Amino acid sequence: MKVAHLVSSSLHFAYFLFFMFFTSLSFAQDKFELLQAAELEGALRNNRPVRILRTQVVLKQGNTTLYCDSAYQFIDNNELEAYGNTRITQGDSVTLTGDHLFYNSASKSLIVTSNVVLVDKTSTLTTNYLQYNLSTKQSFYSGGGKIVDATSTLVSQTGSYNSITKISTFKKNVKVSNPDFTLESDTMVFDNNTKIAYFKSQTKVVSKNGVIYANDGQYNTITKASDFRGRAKVENGVYILEGDTLIYNEITKIAICKQNVILTSIKENLIIEGDYAYNDGIKGYSLIKGNPLMKNISEKDTFFLKADTLITVNDSINHKKYMLAFHHVKLLRGSVNGICDSLCYNHIDSTIRMFRNPILWSGENQMLADSIWMQMENQKIKELNLRLNSFMVSQDTLKNFNQIRGKYMKVNFLDNKIQTLDVRGNSESLYFSLEGDTVVMGINKTLSTNLIAKFEDNHVKMINLIKKPEAKFIPEYELNEPDRRLKGFKWKISEKPLRKEFIREKKVTLPNVIKPKPIIKTPKKRKK
Repeated sequence: MKVAHLVSSSLHFAYFLFFMFFTSLSFAQDKFELLQAAELEGALRNNRPVRILRTQVVLKQGNTTLYCDSAYQFIDNNELEAYGNTRITQGDSVTLTGDHLFYNSASKSLIVTSNVVLVDKTSTLTTNYLQYNLSTKQSFYSGGGKIVDATSTLVSQTGSYNSITKISTFKKNVKVSNPDFTLESDTMVFDNNTKIAYFKSQTKVVSKNGVIYANDGQYNTITKASDFRGRAKVENGVYILEGDTLIYNEITKIAICKQNVILTSIKENLIIEGDYAYNDGIKGYSLIKGNPLMKNISEKDTFFLKADTLITVNDSINHKKYMLAFHHVKLLRGSVNGICDSLCYNHIDSTIRMFRNPILWSGENQMLADSIWMQMENQKIKELNLRLNSFMVSQDTLKNFNQIRGKYMKVNFLDNKIQTLDVRGNSESLYFSLEGDTVVMGINKTLSTNLIAKFEDNHVKMINLIKKPEAKFIPEYELNEPDRRLKGFKWKISEKPLRKEFIREKKVTLPNVIKPKPIIKTPKKRKK
């Protein structure tokens, strides 16, 4: 995002070239003094007296010297036409050459056409049409122009400079080339008073650090701050950041993106959407707010994550790479859904840690604990670790709640489906016994130090009690309501996030409309 080179090495020298040459011309004040000509002839042209000069013609006005093969010098109004190898010099600093020169004293304009070259000590302008108006103090080229200095090249179809406002404008197929960058735009304006460059159309900046796209924006060469609008985008090979507006400071490396923000991490296949993004390029820190949504795309499914705030940290020095999610966190991976208050996703060891009332659903199974750690492998869930007050609940066909609880739980997955459950510490289970999936026969209750359950298609098929096992069957007619629940039972199915919740709608950016102030009329006093 090094746009500073663009202005300092192209707009600055373009401004200098126009300003130093044209503001020193004095054609409007003095007549040309003839220094040399091989032939001189007096004649009338359009009923006006004219002096015809031929071969090795040299004219001078102040510190400006004109050379040409031939010239028409109108005596009555100091109008001049020069032909063939036309060259104007000012001291030893500036030279203007072309095939034809015309100076009109009435309009106070100087026009040089065909093979025009304007050279000073640091830069060169080439074009086929160059005009300068001494009244308006405006210079202009058209038909294609190129400005070259020691490091940069600027080309455009037209270019203009106003000596009064000190504003340069380049239009149509504008391109700036430099060893460090290239810039392409349709319109580019530079204000030498404020040192701000404005981009008024689709603009593309390519540098060693990446690519910038914008449709409208400005860059301050003093503060090194840029403000891009009209769906701006930055690509640097590691990530892509785009939004309706993008503010970036080249010194602090801080970027702020607003409205319909999309942050894409290319290597991790990670996409984060939101309405506000703050990125610190030095610290490797990003903050995304405004209903942010993360999508981690894999071949078979996508990992979705929503929260009030998402923070990403990519600290290459300390080898830290993780994401933090805060408040109203929701996640979805295949058949696994979850909620919690806060979450940490560590990219280095592929672990997701859920805190403050975390709940996960896998198929018909609900799992909750004080905290849940999710281990990923090849972008799939490998295992879950439920830490303290672990609880699993599922409903049978009659809407009864089968339950398992314990201190710790380890859940192993295969293709995002539960395979085994290992419960450690004060294990309990409660399962309803059904006949033909239509009648409740009773409840099987167990106690043990540890418990291992095997699953098939996300349903428990077998439970093994390990160490100090106790089991009892309570028939249906002896069941009381407390017998149907283990301690700590919670059923939160109404909070389970649905897939449609992980679709963000783009906000429409409306232009700023200034509403007129209401006119308040003061009633006139009645005459007594």
